Amino acid sequence: MNIGVFRSVETLRKEIVSFLESHPNSPDGTPLELFTGTPWSQYLRLMARTGTYGDHLTLQAAADVTLQRELESIMFAWQTNFRDETGSDPPDTESNSLPPVQDEQSELDSTSGIDVPEDQLP
Repeated sequence: MNIGVFRSVETLRKEIVSFLESHPNSPDGTPLELFTGTPWSQYLRLMARTGTYGDHLTLQAAADVTLQRELESIMFAWQTNFRDETGSDPPDTESNSLPPVQDEQSELDSTSGIDVPEDQLP
């Protein structure tokens, strides 16, 4: 499965500026304008111009935009594969109701830890 990010520089720039417009604060609530040295609206106009070099804020926004797209692609592929393999809709991932993973490790006694021969113990 290829989930590469294929978009033009112009499109990516628009997505980054749009993301920054809709997310003017950091996750902890700090206004990003505090890191620009200029009013937020002026900063966004500058970043929207072709040829303007990015900075740490635009780099983080690019990562956020790209990660969001990749996660959407992965979820779509997972849902499609689930339907193809089971013939039913996948569980509701929004409510964290994914089925438990069943593999060899889950069948082991969880309290046993790692087996190390006694002659190799410190």
